Order: sequence, then structure tokens, then C-alpha cells
Amino acid sequence: MLACLALIRPLDISTGERVEVCAASANDRRITGLGGRVWEPAMVTPPSLGISLWNGDFTDSVSVGGATLPINMNVLKVTYPFADDCAWAGAPVEIYAAEPGAAWPWPLRLSGKVSGLTRKANTLSLTIEVDGEPFKAKVLGKTYAGTGGAEGPTGLKERVKPLVIGWALNVEPVLIDTDNSVYQFTAYGPMESVMDLFERGSSFGAAVADYATYAALVAATIAPGKWASCLAEGMIRLGAPAYGVITGDIRGHRIGATTPRLTGAVISALASIAGVDAALLNKDSLDALDRAAPYPININLTDQTAFIDIAQSLALCCNAQSGIDFDGTFMVTRIAFGSVVDIALDAKGQTWPQVTTSEEANVSVPYWKTTIGANRNWRVQTADEIAFNAPIIDRGRYAAGTTYREGNYVNLADGSEWLYIATTAAAGNAPPTWPTTSNAWWVNKSPPTKAQDITFNDGQNVEGLKPAEVNATSGAPIGTPVGTITAADVSGTINSGGGVANNQVATPAIQDVAVTKTSYATLSSAVTLVDATDTDIFSLTVTKDIAGSLMRIEACVITESADDIKGYFTIYDTGGYVSQVYNIQLIGVDGDMRLPLTMFGAFSGIPAGSNTYKFKFHRTGGADWVRAMAQSAFSIREEKK
Repeated sequence: MLACLALIRPLDISTGERVEVCAASANDRRITGLGGRVWEPAMVTPPSLGISLWNGDFTDSVSVGGATLPINMNVLKVTYPFADDCAWAGAPVEIYAAEPGAAWPWPLRLSGKVSGLTRKANTLSLTIEVDGEPFKAKVLGKTYAGTGGAEGPTGLKERVKPLVIGWALNVEPVLIDTDNSVYQFTAYGPMESVMDLFERGSSFGAAVADYATYAALVAATIAPGKWASCLAEGMIRLGAPAYGVITGDIRGHRIGATTPRLTGAVISALASIAGVDAALLNKDSLDALDRAAPYPININLTDQTAFIDIAQSLALCCNAQSGIDFDGTFMVTRIAFGSVVDIALDAKGQTWPQVTTSEEANVSVPYWKTTIGANRNWRVQTADEIAFNAPIIDRGRYAAGTTYREGNYVNLADGSEWLYIATTAAAGNAPPTWPTTSNAWWVNKSPPTKAQDITFNDGQNVEGLKPAEVNATSGAPIGTPVGTITAADVSGTINSGGGVANNQVATPAIQDVAVTKTSYATLSSAVTLVDATDTDIFSLTVTKDIAGSLMRIEACVITESADDIKGYFTIYDTGGYVSQVYNIQLIGVDGDMRLPLTMFGAFSGIPAGSNTYKFKFHRTGGADWVRAMAQSAFSIREEKK
């Protein structure tokens, strides 16, 4: 027979200090003097503990644990005569239970606070709830000061700083320094890496360097079209102002050497960032969740949230219940459907325990391992934010070192305007000389302004505004300042106009601007995936132009099956350079199912030349039939410099 002890700390109104009041469930000398305290046998009945673990649905989390405790005040006042003069609301409570005779300390059964009370004659009934206040801590505890630099402009003042955990795709960073084109992905410690960086969906290629601090990042010289990172502060910097939306595929907030990816580990990281004491986490339950649901996740937080809210949401996604246990710790538990029956309830009252009343409650349909997932795209761009379909963008005065894309238009010093029409982005290809109206890259949209239409105010002494007279600088030594322009050597790639000659790019940084080439294939009809057999779904022959470029291979397969799916997908090639396996196991699907699955990888070390890439599936059991449906797609993109 278990005995219970309650240690309560009400507020002594006369002193303003909390005092200890100790109550026991039995008048047994083996328990009334434990731990050097006097445990007065004042409990009318042992405390009644309760917690709702699951409501039969996966829409709610565990409710807060609690207890009710009736106390005989006359008995309690034998040892604690001041009890009637105390404020009991909000008093901390610890409840212990063990067999009489067990050594102290006893196991802690509940740790909470008095949330309500009633008094009837000499009986004080306390309602106790587990203290959930520590878990209401805000996760995003940092805000931009709006003082400039790493603290952002005035417009960002008091905005919470972002947090990314896991491998997150297409995350839009916060522009914190417009003068230096510095962006921040995550702000609560170092991030692991930036896998790829995009402007309007077009890859920049690899970073030129990583710097240890924001100050070092800003001080660095970064060429236009290039970028660098400061992983220690979750930042990146562009070599020139952006012309569109900047996004990145990143490996976020780092714990040790890597970013957490499994749900339990992510919850632990969120607790640490929110300042929740590690001792308040049931680490064993979080580790068990990661073993039961070993599926990578990622989160991108830009709005404030409490730790308990985000943690419970993440657990629900794994078909798990989570909440605050009786001992005041945050715990997670998966729902077990196949448990052995421990006790039988007899509604006829013929066996123990008896059931005196019964009623039927509405419940949801049965659940069985319904977890499915996908890798979220955190920034879904609209059509005008993506570099395709030639959106018209004003790029200002033509510059030979700038890379132009289809739809860009520029102007020249003579007032003419030109539209870039080539489908391949390039630099160094100037518009033709008027009256020629087009070449392979440009078409004229507005003719030059005539010389007689230009007037200058002789009364204004503006350096470089009024043109020099004919031959005014003839014979000047190289380097002689002429207005705001320096006289240049006309040899090599510099032409007599002082710009870059046609078909020549003088700046190595511009030569390295990333250009991509994409090939793809789709299924026109379904492909049956035979059990215990390798079945090729796609085969695509691609010519790689540059040995040093990356091949980004992506497959989106729409699967249809009668029931469970088990097996693995493989991306491979006939040259033996690529081999990437993706295991899949969807269990407990009742009835026909159709599900899109996306897999991708980036591969280096593939030589230039023609190569055939394939995508196959090997079934290892499951449904009677599985098919890859029409409209499934396979794409290969060469990312080259």
C-alpha cells in the first residue's frame, strides 16, 4: 500500500515569506518523521492525480497534469498553527509516494502549484497543476536594435531575428545592411553552411570565402556576381546590390558541428535557445521519439512563438503526444496501438474494478501510422520574382562588366535604349553603333538623342558635365584626369571608348558568373514497379559542357499504390560517377493512395561529355501493385561557371 507525502509552501502573510507545511496520508511513524520533517497526517484522502494523454485524435496535445488534495486543517494546525494565516493560492507543491518504510528521499510524483482552492468547514481542498510557466518562454529572444550595421536599419527596429534549424530549402533571409548587401538567415548562433544561394531562382554558385565576423565580412572585397558568408553569425553578403529576391538552401543553426535534423533534437535545440533549463526536458523521451520517427525536419521561424507551442506542434507531426509530466518536465510519447491489455473493466459490475456508469463518446476514425512528410519550400516565388519568361527589368546605363539576361534593357550615353534578346546570359556584348538597330544580343527600343537637342549652361562649373572641345585631350599621358574619367591605355581589351571591347571580358570575377543548362524528361504513361526488381523509371542522356561544373539531378515521382510502399529509389549513371539511394517506407495506408515524392542531389567530379543518367525503383514488398504515374518528371541541371 503506497503512502503519500505533500510538501506545500504557502505564503505567511505576516512575514511575506513562504513557509513549509508537510502533510501525510497516514499516521504511520515510518513516514511521519522522514527527512527530518514533521509530516502531519492531515490528508483527508490521498491526492488524486490526473493527466489527459490522448483524446483519440491527433489534433490536441497532452493537457497539463494536476491533482486534488483535501487537507484537514485542525489536524494540520497541531504542528503548523499558522496554517490559517497563510495564502495558499500559488503555493509550490511537491507530492511524493512510496511504500512505508522506504528510505528518504521518495520518488517525486508531482511538482506544481496551487491553482485553486475551496474551504468547507475544516477541510481545505487544493487544486494543483504542474507549473507550465517555464515552458512558455519565447523562442525568438533577440530583436534588431535598428541602429545600423548588424543590428539593421530603423525599419527593422524591434523585429525578432530569424531562426533556421535543419536543412531548409529556399529560405528568404533578412536584408540587414543595404549599404553592404548583407543578409541574415539565422541569428541565434552559428549556422552549418549555405548549400546554394539564388537570386530570382538563379544560382550564384559557390561562396568565395567565409569570414569569422560581420565586421570582417563587410570589410572584404567581393566582386559583383559573387558572394561570401559569415557562418558564425548566420549571414551572407553579395558583391553587388540584388536585382530580385534572394533565397538560399541552408543548413541552419549549428549544435556542435551540425544542425539538428530529427524532431527530438530540434525540440532540445529550441529549448536551449528559449532558455528552458535542460533539466526540465525528459531527454529519454525525446531520444525515443527520434528512434521511432527518424525523419529529417527543418523549421524557419520569423514570427514569435512560445517553446511549448512549437514543441507540441512538431511532436504532433510525428503522431506523438507531448506536454508537461507530473514531475514538471517536458515529455514526448508515441501512441502505442498494439499494447497488451493490462486491465478489464466489467460494465455489469461482476468483476473488479466495477464500472457503475458507461456512455458512448464520439471519436474520430482509427489512426495507424499516418505520418507522411515533405521538404518545404520556405519562399514560394511569384512568376515575376523568378528569372524566366523574360521579365522586363531596367538595368540603367550599359556596363561591359555586367551580366545581362533576356528582358534586361539599358541605355547608352547617346540617349538610346536597348533590349537584351539573347536567351543566354552574358557580359561584354555591347549594343551596336547607331544607325545599326540590332545584333545577336540587343535590339534598339529608342534612338539616340540628337546633339542639337542637348544644351549646357555655361554658367555652371560642373566637372565632367560639359564635353571637352575636339582634341582637347589629344596626347595626354595615360592616367591624366579628364573630368571624372582617367585617360586609358587603348591596347589589349580596352577600346578607344574606354570600355570593354566586344567579345572580351576583362574582369575574371565576371567570367565566373554562374550560368545553368537544364535537361528534363517526363512520363507520358504509367510505369509498373515490379516487386523485388530494379525498374528504370527515367533515362536521360545529357552532354556536360564543363568538367568542373556541378550536376544537380532531381526527380519528382507521382506514385500510386494499393497499400503499403516499401523500397528504395536510386539515381545513377552509366559512367559510374553517380550513385544516390533514397529509402522509402510508407506503412499502414488503407486503400489506394497517390503521393508525389521528390528526390534530388548535387554531384561533382563528372567529366565533360555525353553521359546517360537513370532513375530506378527497387520494391522490397508492400502493396500488391505500385505504379509511377504519368507527369512524373526527371530534370538534370548543369551548374557551371
